[in-house]
Amino acid sequence: MSFIRFWLGFTMFGVAAAVALLVWALRSRQFREPDRAACLPLVGTTSAPPPVRWSRDATVLAGFLGVGLALLVVTLVLSLLW
Repeated sequence: MSFIRFWLGFTMFGVAAAVALLVWALRSRQFREPDRAACLPLVGTTSAPPPVRWSRDATVLAGFLGVGLALLVVTLVLSLLW
């Protein structure tokens, strides 16, 4: 029974994360200009790239990853105890 609970929880979190990421992508207009994004690697730059800074979106995505990993660990621990 604990095996089923683990996979149900894992699947529900995965679906919720996928829906949240899709909503984020739609709200930030990620799908507006797909042809432009395909050509970005071809643009040559001679200057050094700017330093990486954590944006609000990156922080939220890292938070989702952290919560997912924490839930995975909790589920594994609980399934071992039962």
